[in-house]
Amino acid sequence: GTFYKAIGDSTMVWRTKKGDHLKQFLRHDLPWNIMSPIWRTPFVKNKLNGFDESFPRLQDVEFHTRALLQKGLEYKIVNNTSPKCFYRIDHERTKQSTCQYLEGMLSGVEKYLNKFEALLSDVNQIRYLRSTLFTIITLINFKLTHNQISLKEYTVLNNRISKFVKKGRLFSNFSVKILTHYDSLYKKGFWRIKGFNYLFKQLWEKV
Repeated sequence: GTFYKAIGDSTMVWRTKKGDHLKQFLRHDLPWNIMSPIWRTPFVKNKLNGFDESFPRLQDVEFHTRALLQKGLEYKIVNNTSPKCFYRIDHERTKQSTCQYLEGMLSGVEKYLNKFEALLSDVNQIRYLRSTLFTIITLINFKLTHNQISLKEYTVLNNRISKFVKKGRLFSNFSVKILTHYDSLYKKGFWRIKGFNYLFKQLWEKV
């Protein structure tokens, strides 16, 4: 379950989505959070060797992605139950500035993409990784248009993303063009149109 100040002030419950959970993690369409699974201790210690603590962000996403890539993994989803733990939603829980938060998030995303691009062999799974970068692209544009970061901070972050896209094997030249058009349209207010982000995310993933 979730809460803001005290348990009971939010009705939203994070229930596991149906479908291909590995695909969902690779696309950053997260089916569950860190508290949801109950893993067997030998599996975590011997198969996964715990968390990859070198990640500045996305430690839990990286951990669950590795878990779902394990051969012979079996698990079941239990949704018909009441919450046994609660996740506090607090956007001011850190002393970091918004820009510092985004820098850390981007570092985690870059590391995640580099790591799993090297580990995956399935072409479709590799393509799904593109959507994880699109998630941070959308977030950075949102923060700019809502005056939570300055234009200078946005430009530094956006240039860093552009360089990553241009040098990465995950992306094509067309990816750079899509990024440019998306950023331009977002600033003009097209993000208010229902389905705008979804449409560009689908396009970004396919090219």
